[in-house]
Amino acid sequence: MNKIRVLGIAPFEYLLLTMKQIASKFEDLYFEGFVGDLYEGVALAKEKEEDFDIIISRGGTAQLLRKEVNIPTIEIEVSVFDILHAIKLAENFREKYAIIGFSNITKPAHTIAELLGIDLDIITINDQNEVGDVIRNLKKNNFDLIIGDQITSRIAAEYELNSILILSGEESTMDAFNNAIVIARYSYELKEKIDFHSKFQKALEYYTFIFNKNYELVFQSGGKNSPTLLNHLILNLKSRHLQENNKQISYEKYYGKLYEVECILKNSFIYISLKPVNTNIPSRSITLTNDNGEKRKFI
Repeated sequence: MNKIRVLGIAPFEYLLLTMKQIASKFEDLYFEGFVGDLYEGVALAKEKEEDFDIIISRGGTAQLLRKEVNIPTIEIEVSVFDILHAIKLAENFREKYAIIGFSNITKPAHTIAELLGIDLDIITINDQNEVGDVIRNLKKNNFDLIIGDQITSRIAAEYELNSILILSGEESTMDAFNNAIVIARYSYELKEKIDFHSKFQKALEYYTFIFNKNYELVFQSGGKNSPTLLNHLILNLKSRHLQENNKQISYEKYYGKLYEVECILKNSFIYISLKPVNTNIPSRSITLTNDNGEKRKFI
């Protein structure tokens, strides 16, 4: 396999420098990175995506990229230690502060509050357009300091409030690169299988999906783009109790056609392929088979 081509979209300059440092440690990887927050980052990615296999980004920018671009996006997760470091900095200023961000920031913040038994003002947003109103209300309530991501820090400055930008450490960034390599390699293998089948079965529909450990879709190719199918697969996955490297195969009907559903958990990612079959299997009969040959049948 050729070098994996990774596109980095960093919401701020410091993160891009960290990404470049980490990328230099991988000999089988080609990396290009750019600074672009939220929709600016999406615009950059759309210009470049045809030349890359996978994207690495962070926070709200990563969430937007998953919706807007056609190649997988791996998110640099904000760790509990990243949040804790920002909180410790805020305590040195002795100012009234609040933590604002998307769920990738506020979830670990709530974890810290529970573990340390402290009260933190934590506000979760779902859209960048909410940030201005949130900060305006905080200023009215005598908050002096905001902890958050790039967009939060920028808007806080517009309201003349101090801010602390949450940075991602090298460990979180390294994890993202390792995950990107796993996804890119497996996606390449899946693409080869799809190309092989398409030569002989062009009239048939073939699906591939990759989910992360939170059952969030990070990659999809082939077939129809159906939210109903996606929701069904997620419910199916949650009932399977998958174990690492333990392949499960079942037969299920979608859109009136019978599919062989192959499912496997590798490196905290769940890979699913749906391949059309012509075997007459009862529509309500499902058999799961693992690598040890053990079978469970459901009617």
